Amino acid sequence: MKTRNSNIELLRIISMMMIMVLHFLGHSKNVWEGGLSADMLIWNMNESLCISATAIFVLISGYFGIRFTFRKLLSLYLQCFIWGLVGYLLYALCANTPPVKLSTLFGRVFAFTHNKWWFVNTYLELIFLAPLLNAAIEYFNKKQHFYFIMLFACVTLYMGYCRETGEDTWGTSLSHFLWLYMIARYINKYIDLSLIRRYRWWWLCGFINMSVITFGLAILEAKYAVPCCLRPYPYCSPWTTIAAICALLFALSFTFKNKVVNWFASSSLSCYLFQESIYFGWLIMYPSIGAWLLSLSVFGHYAILFPLAVGFMIPVMLVDKLWSVVLYKPVLMIYDKLYEKYVPQTLRNIF
Repeated sequence: MKTRNSNIELLRIISMMMIMVLHFLGHSKNVWEGGLSADMLIWNMNESLCISATAIFVLISGYFGIRFTFRKLLSLYLQCFIWGLVGYLLYALCANTPPVKLSTLFGRVFAFTHNKWWFVNTYLELIFLAPLLNAAIEYFNKKQHFYFIMLFACVTLYMGYCRETGEDTWGTSLSHFLWLYMIARYINKYIDLSLIRRYRWWWLCGFINMSVITFGLAILEAKYAVPCCLRPYPYCSPWTTIAAICALLFALSFTFKNKVVNWFASSSLSCYLFQESIYFGWLIMYPSIGAWLLSLSVFGHYAILFPLAVGFMIPVMLVDKLWSVVLYKPVLMIYDKLYEKYVPQTLRNIF
């Protein structure tokens, strides 16, 4: 089993930064009105470059493999709970609303269902299925594993992307995450690192080329009525998926260890949770930042996006580390003590 490296953790941070940029782009302006313009071209360049970020994030989980335990589930819940709560309290403070509603405050307890984080909901489904997936993957030989990748590709690409049938037409459902997970596990099991390193710059070229194809499809869609199989921005598009795979392989071609990178990477999900919080993110932050970005020149608007994402992520990750000290670790320590005291040895492989 390949070990966790800082190069992959750095990719995790970069992919989260790309997700931040995608969200700021989506809430800043509508460039689809007025035909082709410099504004629209630059907007689509950024979108095409960053659209593979969600798939990269799932591929990283698949490469390392998800090991389901209730402790990890509790850790994820605590992170979702605290950032959902912070988002609501900040909204109540900034929006000058009436006193905090106890019913809405209590709703933050249901962190997985009451915050409308689609990624968390789908990822949670993947976590619950991970033990079955891992058992099946261990049983499969190389040919069987590849067969199942092709099977999920048919569901995701043909039915979802090309035909727009079934539950997943944009790549936000479990079937797409399962496909990415199977691909990443295949890379982990069957592709030698020496081969990955040998073609290092090919992977970078592949990522750039797939981003260029996505950009070209976006321009084509802006001028003509294109069929659904040429949509540029579904997460499950073949170009987006290949770009994400190339990004993972490029990161795997390097190896380094860095404690700071690993330390920050473990809090990268908190950036998504806070940015997409249903109250503060959607009702306060996006309108405010969107209005500010619109006041800038075209060049200034896009030049500031990546620095804005970094400036947003660093304080959020630092605050998440604070929550780790005052909340996550104490609660997990209590869980560990109860686990050691009350869970029989025969059940510990389950819990």
